[in-house]
Amino acid sequence: YAYPWMRPPHEFYAYLPGSHFDGIDFSKHYRIGDNFLKLKVYAGNSHSTLREAAGPMNLPLVGANISYNTGNWHAKINYTYAHILDEGMDNAILDTLNSPELNQIFPDLNQLSSQISTKNKNGHYLSIGGSYDNGVWLAQAEASYTNVDSHALPSQASAYLSIGRRFSTVTLYTLYGISHSLEDRLNVPDPIVPFPTLEELQNILEYSLNQTGTDQQSLSLGMRWDFYENIAFKMQWSHYWLGTRQGTAQWSNPLATDKPHNVNVWSVGVDFIF
Repeated sequence: YAYPWMRPPHEFYAYLPGSHFDGIDFSKHYRIGDNFLKLKVYAGNSHSTLREAAGPMNLPLVGANISYNTGNWHAKINYTYAHILDEGMDNAILDTLNSPELNQIFPDLNQLSSQISTKNKNGHYLSIGGSYDNGVWLAQAEASYTNVDSHALPSQASAYLSIGRRFSTVTLYTLYGISHSLEDRLNVPDPIVPFPTLEELQNILEYSLNQTGTDQQSLSLGMRWDFYENIAFKMQWSHYWLGTRQGTAQWSNPLATDKPHNVNVWSVGVDFIF
């Protein structure tokens, strides 16, 4: 309900795997003239239920953020450190990379398993954002950088910008989002004998190991109608451009079919609080 949009920017939020956070936080508020400063620290555990993961992933984390309000402006910066306790990669993939038979054909293939494993790996998340709202015009933007010591969750930069205009109880808005993976592709070692069958297997392995990257942009147009106290009707159209460089990694593709490069999503819903 607090968001102006029907659907938040997929590029910014889809990469964050936590479904909820259990923990504790402490905050301190300061008044500086007519402005407000808030400091907050937190620690706890987040639980991920990614469809593609081998199983549930527990992420103990700690972090802090600073927010500042002055007039119609609000700014915030956040840092979070997480430690992944569980293995998110499919054990069948790890077993394949560690296979003695395949390592005889592709020397040092097993070294790739440590690069894609998520167990006992560390993650860092940094975000900064700001918003403006004078009751008629509203604007909001955020940018983030995520780094995990695993190629299964490649480093990624994401951002979005939203601008809206209120007309009485109706708000019209637009939303642009972008996300891009920053890590290089994993390369499977060349086979000891350049047979076409082995080269084809090499290409299949490389394709399988490099399906977690993101190269995506989207543009959304939407409307929010606050037709009743604490109830809002929303509708939104979003068009996504999915780049050729594993651009669909933030989308489920269970049938392993050809992946589209463009997706349209229409959403209609009612949000309320009580």
